[in-house]
Amino acid sequence: MSMFNDFSELEVREETIPEKSDLEKVLDIEDEILNEKWDIHFNHLDEEQKEDVFYSELYKNCKKRLEGVSLSSDLLQLYLDSRENTDDTVTGFERGYFSAILLELYCLQNPKKPLFLDGRNKIFHELFSHARYVSNLTLRNVYGEGILSRAGIHGKIENVFIENIIGNFLLYEAGMSGGQIKNILVKTVKGNSTLEYAATGGTGENITVMDIQGDRTLISLGKNSGRVQFVQAINIQGNFTLSFAGSEKGEVNYVTLANSRGMNLLNGVKEVTPNHFEGRYLPPVNKLILRDMLKDQIVCTSINPDKFEMYGKIFTQKDGFEEYEHITIDRQRIVDDILTFATSEESEKDIHELERLYGELFKETFL
Repeated sequence: MSMFNDFSELEVREETIPEKSDLEKVLDIEDEILNEKWDIHFNHLDEEQKEDVFYSELYKNCKKRLEGVSLSSDLLQLYLDSRENTDDTVTGFERGYFSAILLELYCLQNPKKPLFLDGRNKIFHELFSHARYVSNLTLRNVYGEGILSRAGIHGKIENVFIENIIGNFLLYEAGMSGGQIKNILVKTVKGNSTLEYAATGGTGENITVMDIQGDRTLISLGKNSGRVQFVQAINIQGNFTLSFAGSEKGEVNYVTLANSRGMNLLNGVKEVTPNHFEGRYLPPVNKLILRDMLKDQIVCTSINPDKFEMYGKIFTQKDGFEEYEHITIDRQRIVDDILTFATSEESEKDIHELERLYGELFKETFL
């Protein structure tokens, strides 16, 4: 018998190619996006409007391509582990936008589910920049410029805890142009312009920044008809903190500024004659706590140090503000509780507990 006689009975087997993982699909889509040329018309738009239009077009395109991908917290962490962004060219901005699209889609699909991400001290410029909807995010240990800049524009940011960031423009212009901010806690940042122009033309509720080294923190917060309810700035080392807050018909209702050092803190402008503005006036703040502050660093002429009385470590202005009682809270304990809860299995079950913990940060109230 010939050795070739039985060939007709052999099975023909097709080689199967393993299906790509969700991470591989995401990285392939990102590479496609970065290599494409986008034909978008920007007639008569300024630079910020161009960025918003480009992000919107990119979002629609990526959303369709990502339909076959199951977005999860593990996938977002794997993406962050797999990528860095040291590029400050257009490609770098596009990669930042792509990361924001992943985050925005995840948050929209999981509105009540906490998300914990660790940058593991890598560089990622423009991380999550322009993400319009961000909820229940804890982000730690990232270096980079413009992290979460313009996040929440025309959208919403809620229950966000950012810790250990090195870079300028963190949350720059966040929640502006009709955007909403609810419960933001930023802790341990080295960089300028943290939350600069936040809630400009938008609304803010419960914003806390702690342990910041850099100038222009919270400068121009809530300006241009913006409305901000509670703000706490604790241990800010830099110039212009909270200056020009609520300017141009904006309003910041309750402010605590504590243990902070720098020049031109709480400096505001005032229209002294029609169309003529001068500085060194208190921003439009309804009620104010100054605690552990040096009198000569509050430069507003409308807050004359001679008009302060001291109750313990609290300076209360005699003129222009109602007297109030003061409640002391242990912020560090609350911060630790938020981080512990956000990284625990319990956070998957009860987002209301996370909101309650954020609320505790603002028990230092005016009664």
